[in-house]
Amino acid sequence: MDLPLKNTQRGLNLDAPRPSCGFETQSSAVLAPKGKILLLACFFPPENTSGAARPYRFYKYLGRLGYEVRVLTMSKQDPNCPPKGVLYVLDEPEKSEPRFLEGMARILFRHVVAKESLTWGFRAYASAEEFLAEGKDVSAILSTSSPEISHVTAGILKLRHGIRWIADFRDPLVGNPFRKRRGLASGILDRVLQSWVFHHADALIANTDATLDLWQKQHPKYARKMHLIWNGFDPEDTLEAAPLPKRNYKLLVHSGTIYGPRHPGVLLSSLHRLIRKGILPPERIVFQLVGAMEKEWTSDVAQAEELVRWGCLKYDERRVSTVEARRAVVGADALVLLDTHSESVALQLPAKIFDYVRLGRPILAITTRSSPVDRLLARSGIPYTALYSEDSADEIDRKVILFMDLPSEPVVASEWFWKEFSAVRQAGDLSALVCPQ
Repeated sequence: MDLPLKNTQRGLNLDAPRPSCGFETQSSAVLAPKGKILLLACFFPPENTSGAARPYRFYKYLGRLGYEVRVLTMSKQDPNCPPKGVLYVLDEPEKSEPRFLEGMARILFRHVVAKESLTWGFRAYASAEEFLAEGKDVSAILSTSSPEISHVTAGILKLRHGIRWIADFRDPLVGNPFRKRRGLASGILDRVLQSWVFHHADALIANTDATLDLWQKQHPKYARKMHLIWNGFDPEDTLEAAPLPKRNYKLLVHSGTIYGPRHPGVLLSSLHRLIRKGILPPERIVFQLVGAMEKEWTSDVAQAEELVRWGCLKYDERRVSTVEARRAVVGADALVLLDTHSESVALQLPAKIFDYVRLGRPILAITTRSSPVDRLLARSGIPYTALYSEDSADEIDRKVILFMDLPSEPVVASEWFWKEFSAVRQAGDLSALVCPQ
């Protein structure tokens, strides 16, 4: 299904009543049954995380294609309105001491997965065995990470039952700058686990071409198993920029959690320099950070405090709902996108990029040259400015001033964007891996 270039989406009605379940279940208007898929997804709606959105889109649109999708998740579901085929698996250890094999597994995987998610793995495995014991003819097991316990559980089911296994990586395991390291043993076990998954899985999914290239260099003998299915957006999730009120300043908004290498330091430093030099009047700009932040989100606290006093920087470090986050971005003059900003290779796409591009406002991206973010924005048709890691302070300041002069009128994204990143297209690509020709 190709989406037209014309923007026919309705505006986002933030005050409309929401379904009591919090999200849609699979549509009853589906094609003839194609088979059953067992989806292991630790995160799933109604949980409000980017990690829950991708497996939900797979669940929704594979259902539209005629698959019966059974989901095992650690995200708590509404018992009064259970979505079709979704089972909440409690992530809570038994009161009794773990059995010998469970105890050994905890020792082996303690550097790779959290204790709690390992507990979920045991329980999800038991639930899957019960499902299979009912005589369910499962066409494929689809596991998505992170956390990686979903792959471990799916791999053991594959070895026991011989069912086709598709491993989807929302984040790379080896070479991921955002993965929390816990010593040398963690790095070694990450490599061991990745090699085990790559060896036993029938198909491996990367969500960016940069990750796919990295895998092909790390494990060339498994290259034929590797496939690219980008992260993306649900075309039924309507989103449109709101009319802007009259104001004498430009409102820049970043929405989402700030953590690890993704931080706004380079932009804060530029704004501070430009204001100090008298080039940018402080009353002309407000940079608003919407969402939670890691404790050490800025390396220069004094600088951030001064920007706050000038009225140029606003934040409260609160975790916000999807509705509140969207309310902030649809009313912004321009949007700020934080990516990895260092000499290391940028592998991922922040999930919010798909909302930003659909809104059509100018985007200021802090990224690295030729990163997935840089290349997507270049083809999106949306006005954008990229601040690169190799840019000098003077070059960054020049780019920020030019960005401030960009008009805020929304622009419709390119036809390539609407086609390439639609969940409908991606479900079709995934279906081809479930039932390869």
